[in-house]
Amino acid sequence: ELLLQAGAEVNAADDHGVTPLARACENASTSMVSRLLKASANPNLAQVNGLTPLMTAARTGNVEVVQALLSHGAEVNAATARTHETALMWAAAEGRLDIARVLVNKGADVHPNPKQAFSPLMAAAKNGDIEMAKVLIAAGADVNGSGSDGSHPLPYAIVAGQSEFAHFLLKQG
Repeated sequence: ELLLQAGAEVNAADDHGVTPLARACENASTSMVSRLLKASANPNLAQVNGLTPLMTAARTGNVEVVQALLSHGAEVNAATARTHETALMWAAAEGRLDIARVLVNKGADVHPNPKQAFSPLMAAAKNGDIEMAKVLIAAGADVNGSGSDGSHPLPYAIVAGQSEFAHFLLKQG
């Protein structure tokens, strides 16, 4: 608060592009994220690798932080530079079902990006997360869709030792 009152640049970044907002999201600090957004922190400033505050918040798991970022214009489908992962991918990989629901409701793309090896559904398959898969499928995820490398959720679930998940996918077609 003192730094902001003294005129500190709210969007200042280090040499990796990490901003105060990114750090607050990493710490899952609702109060700090809210304060920085109120001071006009840009929720879409990405790090050098393309990681956005929303992606970090999806990984660290604070729903209020995710909602605050989205309400201040965070781009729900922004993707990292090299792996093309989105906030939904982070949420699915970490098993953050509540966050996945928020992201899907805000228009997160449940389909694999053409440059993305994994889809959110494949992340759910890796974890055997049937509840996550239900949310993704209800939002339009294709149970037979593949990543850019040709991998499909069903064989991936089998290889990952997630037989219950594999049976669930078979029941989904």
